[in-house]
Amino acid sequence: MSSVESLREVVRKLADTFNNPQNRESSYFDFYDDSLIIHGFPPNLPTNKEGFKQFIYLLWKAFLI
Repeated sequence: MSSVESLREVVRKLADTFNNPQNRESSYFDFYDDSLIIHGFPPNLPTNKEGFKQFIYLLWKAFLI
């Protein structure tokens, strides 16, 4: 399998997990390394993985998905 195919599969799994309310909270953030640094997010959120989680939880809550 080429690296492009592998990347496509990872992105597909990421999207499937994001859109699945039954298991996204338990596994969605596993796709991201703990050293994640975010740029351009609202200033009231941490720029680390925890801030990313807060942002995504707000999105899920806002759209009830």
